[in-house]
Amino acid sequence: MDLTSFLAEITQHVFATRAMTLAGFVVLLYDHLLTFGIEVDLIWSKPPSLITVMFLVNRYMVPTVLATDIFVTGGLARNLSRRL
Repeated sequence: MDLTSFLAEITQHVFATRAMTLAGFVVLLYDHLLTFGIEVDLIWSKPPSLITVMFLVNRYMVPTVLATDIFVTGGLARNLSRRL
């Protein structure tokens, strides 16, 4: 395998990873929209407890992390350094 084909393959993998991350994020948001009414009835209408806080952190941490990942790796954050 020469360098050109290796770089082409890496580029394809990066594109596929970005596309799959975005697709997963869209499905997750769709699920959140479908179940938001149930969430309001079962979680938001109850007094705060450890269980409700754990549910909310679990429910909203994943979309926050995915949105950040899409922003950074999707090329939207142009002013961030690429150095490790």
